[in-house]
Amino acid sequence: HAAAIVERFEDEGAQVRCAAVLTIGALREHAAPHAPAIARRLDDEEDDVRCAALWALSALREHAVPHAAAIVERFEDEGAQVRCAAVLTIGALREHAAPHAPAIARRLDDEEDDVRCAALWALSALREHAVPHAAAIVE
Repeated sequence: HAAAIVERFEDEGAQVRCAAVLTIGALREHAAPHAPAIARRLDDEEDDVRCAALWALSALREHAVPHAAAIVERFEDEGAQVRCAAVLTIGALREHAAPHAPAIARRLDDEEDDVRCAALWALSALREHAVPHAAAIVE
């Protein structure tokens, strides 16, 4: 049934695309084979679908690691909720997100409070990998 749901990722209705991505994401590690299709939704024209894709990738945990660079690209999204979701998703990758610590730290200067809070949480999830960014955290 998962393949039929993934087909809905291309539906013309944004609500259908969003629901399909969330449904696959709810399968957690069982959705791992569909991670590339989920990651393609990061470029959807609708904020809600991009956020759903980020949530679904965070549910995949280490299976989302190959898509970390695409997730980090969403740090520059025009939608604040998407930027926030992207930062939280990278944080959910924990130690696998260490190479992206500088990009996370740059979000501490985001114009939106929610994104800055997400960046703080993501850095805390990196633990010792966040140490080089301690000065930025204290500011």
